[in-house]
Amino acid sequence: MGLRDRLKALAFGDSHDNDHDHLNHGDHGGGGGHHSSSSSSSSSSSSDGAAAASSSKGHHHGDADDCHCGHDPADALATDGVNADPNVRPEHPQVDQFAWTPIPHVWDEWNGTTLDATKWHDHNPGWKGRKPGLFHPKNVRVERSQLILKACCEDDGECAIDWPDGYERFTTAFVRAKRPVLYGYFECRAKPMASAASSAFWFSHNTKDMWTEIDVFELARARGHECTYHMNAHVFRMPTRDIGLDDNKKPRSHPGVWKSDCALCEDYHVFGLDWTPETITWVVDGRPVRSLPNKYWHQPLFMNFDSETMEGVNWFGLPDPADLPSEFAIDYVRAWTKTPLGAEERRSGGAEERRSGGAEERRSRGSASTAESGRGVA
Repeated sequence: MGLRDRLKALAFGDSHDNDHDHLNHGDHGGGGGHHSSSSSSSSSSSSDGAAAASSSKGHHHGDADDCHCGHDPADALATDGVNADPNVRPEHPQVDQFAWTPIPHVWDEWNGTTLDATKWHDHNPGWKGRKPGLFHPKNVRVERSQLILKACCEDDGECAIDWPDGYERFTTAFVRAKRPVLYGYFECRAKPMASAASSAFWFSHNTKDMWTEIDVFELARARGHECTYHMNAHVFRMPTRDIGLDDNKKPRSHPGVWKSDCALCEDYHVFGLDWTPETITWVVDGRPVRSLPNKYWHQPLFMNFDSETMEGVNWFGLPDPADLPSEFAIDYVRAWTKTPLGAEERRSGGAEERRSGGAEERRSRGSASTAESGRGVA
């Protein structure tokens, strides 16, 4: 059995025991969880030749994913459900080469007035937030067919906050899927918040035997980071100490950055993650910006959206209260499994019909969103 099969077997076997051990986010690197690239594979390569620089620092989300929700690990492969349109296809660079099957339990158009509690937590069940910012459900809402995550400065005292030790002044937000996923193409259309409080889209799972994480993006309007797209993939714990860790048997991060030609918080963009058993590819507005061989990420992971305070001179720093409140707006999140099409299928009228249907849906939604919120489609 190869490494990938061994990791999958473990993940679907006994790794969902509720007897998880907790690790604080300070346990992996000092000063808020930063990781030096000296022990990481940090190069970022783009499949279309786009320039992507190596990140000097990596970052993880602490013990944010210690799970006690009693889910069935087979849910990670489930594709039954509702609220996912089979005619909608992603903004994927090879969209015509695959058949796309929706993954409904992590697909949401936010068309209701409240968060769908069958799919999402409005908090993180195992983590209060990155100090000093406290995750608070009051900062999560669904409005105008969008999921909104807000960061606030609470200096005015208008909200009665029960502050745990180490948390003060700032509240942020967290939304977490209730069922995990394993492989697929994941896409959200979003506008990051215009402050140094982060806007992030990521996947993770922390069990007693395995703890891995894939960060689709961590973005902020912080000095020096306005046009920087931060990506990462972490290995914190493996069943065998020599798998995925560095030479000192410490957790390993694989950070990367891509430089945009504009400040990413100024408009909506479509952000994608193509996670297969062989590779992990990051996509922005239909353009691949980084690809990483998938050596270790074969564990079902939970989808997360959040905002955090990133204190420290080597990261975003604390937000300026004058920039708060600020909001991270997610227009939709969609997910698919993909099956390669043969050459004949790609040439068939059926593929053309699917393409036309998806394009029409995107035009329709873009027109409705523009009329409703005064924004253009990125």
